[in-house]
This record gives sequence, C-alpha cells and structure tokens, in this order.
Amino acid sequence: MKLLALMAFIIIIANPFLSINPEKGDEKKYMREWWNIDAFFNCGKNFSVTASFEYERETPAANLFLTIFDHDSNKVYDLGAYEESIDKLIVEKNVVRYEDCWIKIGNVYEAYFERKGVELYIKLEAMAPMQKIAAGIASNLPFGFGYYNYTFISKCMASGWIKIDGSKSNFTGIGYYEHVYGNWSYNKPMRFFSGNVLKDYMALYKWWRENMSIDFKNFTIWTNNPFGYDWSWGFFDNGYTLFFGNIPFWIKNVPMGIIYLYDGKKYHEFKLISYEYMEGKYYNGSFFPTKFRIKAIDGGSTLILNFEMKYKPHIYEDRLSSHYWKNLILYECPGTIYGWLNGSKSIALNGKGEIEIERQNSIFDYALLSISLKFPYPFGIELYFLSYLLKLSLSMQLYLAPPFFNFSFSKIG
Repeated sequence: MKLLALMAFIIIIANPFLSINPEKGDEKKYMREWWNIDAFFNCGKNFSVTASFEYERETPAANLFLTIFDHDSNKVYDLGAYEESIDKLIVEKNVVRYEDCWIKIGNVYEAYFERKGVELYIKLEAMAPMQKIAAGIASNLPFGFGYYNYTFISKCMASGWIKIDGSKSNFTGIGYYEHVYGNWSYNKPMRFFSGNVLKDYMALYKWWRENMSIDFKNFTIWTNNPFGYDWSWGFFDNGYTLFFGNIPFWIKNVPMGIIYLYDGKKYHEFKLISYEYMEGKYYNGSFFPTKFRIKAIDGGSTLILNFEMKYKPHIYEDRLSSHYWKNLILYECPGTIYGWLNGSKSIALNGKGEIEIERQNSIFDYALLSISLKFPYPFGIELYFLSYLLKLSLSMQLYLAPPFFNFSFSKIG
C-alpha cells in the first residue's frame, strides 16, 4: 500500500501531461484559450453582443461564439461556428482570426465579424485596469482537476457600427474584455491534475475558510459540479461595473465565488457568502437559474444583488465523448442586475448585464437533496429531493414540537 501511495504521489508531482507543446510557429500554447468581448449599445435599437474566439486542443477544435441580442424585438442572432477544424483559428501575437472575423489585442481592442449576412465592427477602449482573478490568493485557478488563468477589464467605452437586417448604423455603448487560458479537460478530468493544482486548491480553501461561514442547519447536496459556472458582467447607472463568477460544488453550502466591483477608481474584491436560485428552467438534463440572489462581503461592506434574465436565451450544447459525462450546456441571456451596497453609506445599484450559466451534466442528470434542521422551537426536520432523471420531486416535514407530519410529491419537467 505504501508503494502504491508513493507511486501515486510521484505521478501527481511529475505529471507528464502538464506541458502542451505546440508545433513550431503555432501560438496555440494551451489546452484551451479564448478571447472574449461583451457590449451593450444603442443604434436606434437596443442590442447586446457576446463573442469569443476560442480553441481547444482536446478534440481538437476551434469555436467562434457570436451571439447578438435584439432587446427591443426579443430576437437572438446565433452567428457562431462550433467544433470547426482547429486550423481555422489563426493565433498571432496581437491578432486572432477566424475566416473573415478577427480581434486585435493592444491598448485598444478592436474586433470585426461578418457572419450570415450580419456585419459588426466594435472598438473597446479600457476605462478600468486589467484585473486577474484571485491574484494574491493562488498562482492559478483550478478548473475541475486542471488549472487556468483569468484576466478581464470590466469597463470599456464601446463604439463602432453594425449592419443587420439590411440596415447599417453607428453606435456607442459600454463593453467588457477578457482573456482566459489554461490546461484542463472535460472528457478526462484527471489528465492535468498535479501537485500545483492541489496547492492552488489548498490556497483557495484557506482563503475560503477565512472568509466564509456555513450554516449546517441547512444542508444541500446536488449534481452541480466544478466543471460548470455562474457568471455575469454588469454595469450600473452610477458608473460602477461588475464581474461575478461562481464555481458550484457538489455541496451547495460550499460557495466558491468572487465579485469585483469597480467604482471608477479601483476594484473592490467581495467574497461570495451565499447565493439562492429563485427561478429557473430545466433543459436537457440540467437546471439553469434564470433569477438568483447573491450576498457578498468586503471588509465592512455588504453587497446584495439580484440577477434576472429578461430576454430569449441563447443555448449552446456540446455532447461529450464520455461514458459518465453526457453534455456541456451554456445558457446565456442579457438581463437586469439590481441591489445595494451597504458600507459607510448605502448605495443603490440598478443596471444591466450579460448572465451566463454553464453546466456539465452526467448520465444521472440534475438532482438535489436538501436537509433543514429546525430547533429549538419548532423542533423537527425538513427534507426535499428532486431528480430530473426520475421526473419527480419529494418533500417531507417532520416536527416533534409541535407534532406535525407532511409528505408530498410531484412530477417535474
């Protein structure tokens, strides 16, 4: 047994898969990498766009995510190209290209898209500094059993033009930029596990222990897992902007989320204390929250925000080549973000943003078991079970003081 343990330790520390060796001249250095922009703008009509140039060397494949939301007509333009040859994405030092579409990276970020009769040119000028997520906490962010780096600019001045439905218009608005790169696998989650990943998990766990509190009177386990995320970028009427990211865990009481609120001068880092899914939709084995509330703290300040999808969503699904994992689904939609910041003074926050929920679903589909202990009075227990696979939910309340019992079930989906 000791020999097996030692061999496992050596494999973890000296993982031969940690190095991705691209061909000479190839700038695709990681297992996965993407460059993303988001923007809300007005050109006589209200639009928003989310777009990403992405490659992944696991399949391998290239993806162009390009979705335009017409808010006034509640119409979605899905202009993306998915699971294409990885050679279609050309990665140069400061330019990334996919066919006639490109993004230039520099002091100013420019992008051009021509897809399915729609043209879009957008320029983003940074109004906030670049921020690395979890800087000072861990060297990398763990993703499942791999790792990645995540940088973003939450406030950019957006300008450009759009040609859509035969009409060309100039626009101005507000935008967002991010760059993400790293080594992780959806189909073989253990492929990039190493001692460094373990160190990052331990660093994040230490940070979590110092900043989080758990109420074990209410305990929930579910099939949501670290291969998915809850994400949002938003902007508010008072000029503040927001980055929100949360990695779900099999134990819901273990929130692994972070928020960056930019006030025009600096980013304030809030630790996610709790979140509550208030409304949602079931889709192909997964549950996607369409309205949720979060609570987070930064020193003596408390941030409470409500996120609500307001328009027709765009849904992307990738079938996974695994005996256990079934699919990966991205559910995205613009919406409203509102709440307040309580510190030395109370600040109301009213705004809009892009909201994205991603879930990696297993053959067992979405399920949860929630246990609530009630004491000292009333004294009892409440149980709730839900299974998308079985298409049912069960609920039970058992109280000893005062005596009470109730059991019910219903079909879902």
